[in-house]
Amino acid sequence: MTRDISGTGLYSYSEYPLSVGLEAAFDLLFPAELAGREPVMFHCQGRVLRSEQFHSRIGVALSITSHHLIDTAKFYRRSYERVVPLLPMIAHYAGSQSEVRDLSMTGAFIEDHHPLPVDRKIGLGLHIESHRGEIEVEEAVVRRVTPATGMGVEFVALTVDSRRRLREFLRRH
Repeated sequence: MTRDISGTGLYSYSEYPLSVGLEAAFDLLFPAELAGREPVMFHCQGRVLRSEQFHSRIGVALSITSHHLIDTAKFYRRSYERVVPLLPMIAHYAGSQSEVRDLSMTGAFIEDHHPLPVDRKIGLGLHIESHRGEIEVEEAVVRRVTPATGMGVEFVALTVDSRRRLREFLRRH
């Protein structure tokens, strides 16, 4: 997940800290909302400039020393763009609470060292201090698990009010 980008570099989030000076190859997707009608993807080469703890994530600054367009963007389509909350967002579920790494209108990735199993149905409350009250997800389903890291959940039932509040939150972030 990339936080910001320029013509010569980007700041992104990583699962693990990366060593300064490390050569890196990475793919960079610009969703249709930014690129025009279709998503655009580049394969890039660069170096790690810095790696730092950022809340519960690892922030990594990378240079971009070369890039070329690749033709896989047409196969990588998401219905909604994912957003990384600027302030920590906490998900309350199944007697637990964990930080939300990113979210969209249809789901979220929740950091959890002991993620729930795939296909587990849960209710969620999403809370961020700058946002009034919780956004309640009546039902979410665990769709993907990364062991010792977290889980991707799909929102399958939201009230009209929760959907409106989530849309407002995402628009601002």
